[in-house]
Parts: sequence; C-alpha cells; structure tokens
Amino acid sequence: MQTNDLSKLKSTANPAATGHAPTVPGRDKLAPCLSILDEAKRTIQTRGSYGSPQENLDRTAGLINAVLVDKLAHPISAADVTLIMTAVKMARLIETPDHRDSQVDIAGWISLLGEVA
Repeated sequence: MQTNDLSKLKSTANPAATGHAPTVPGRDKLAPCLSILDEAKRTIQTRGSYGSPQENLDRTAGLINAVLVDKLAHPISAADVTLIMTAVKMARLIETPDHRDSQVDIAGWISLLGEVA
C-alpha cells in the first residue's frame, strides 16, 4: 500500500481527520429534536435552585397529598409528580403544539422520572 493510499484509508476511517463531520442521513431532520434535548440537558445540569430533584419532588408530592387527602386512595410519589407535570405540559401542547418551552419541559420531567423512580 502506498503512502497516499494509507492517508485515504485513514481519512475514510476517521472523518475528523479530513476536518469534515460524518454525514448522517436524516441528520437535518433530527436537528429540532436534538435541540430540544440539548436545552433540556442544559436545564437539568444547572438545576439546584429548588434543592435536589428528589427532595423537591417529595415536597411537591407531600403538598399534593395534603390538598387531595380526602380524594386519594394512595399517596402521590415523587415519580407520580413527574408524570403529573408531564401530563400538564402535554395538555398545554394540545393547544399550542409548537410551544418549545413545554416540549423542553417534557424531556426534562421524563428524565427526572428516571432519577426518582
């Protein structure tokens, strides 16, 4: 194999070697989705204003349980709060499906479900 052939092989195996990002079919179509997830990720990484997610969601669950004490068969959990908040955001999206804040919030609430469930 000649040197020129070797450099072609390296650039094919490693698109970064040419300075070009790999082409992924449909990547442009994914851009809005990835943007929403990136924004949700940044929000999650900078959280802390309300304490830990577990503490805050437990606190919220306690308040919901106090308000609905005579109506609930079982207490609301922190995981339930994330699902309730996701439902609130979904209800808003039914009215305005392009409302980015609700789209980002849903991604965030669902990620918190994975943390507190």
